[in-house]
Amino acid sequence: MNEFHDVKQGTKTILEYQAQFMELLRYASHLNTKFLKVNMFLYGLNPFIKEKVHILRPTTLHEVVK
Repeated sequence: MNEFHDVKQGTKTILEYQAQFMELLRYASHLNTKFLKVNMFLYGLNPFIKEKVHILRPTTLHEVVK
């Protein structure tokens, strides 16, 4: 659970970050809404990317990754 809350993109590609996020998400059953999943994913993105993605107001993880 702690690993999930600490997961960050860092030097990983978006797809690598997504894979790690999804793997750890299974331990975070409290994130049962799209809104919370999207926000947690955005939180871990690199700041430059996060700023650009946030402007688009994604509502699903698929939209964030795309």
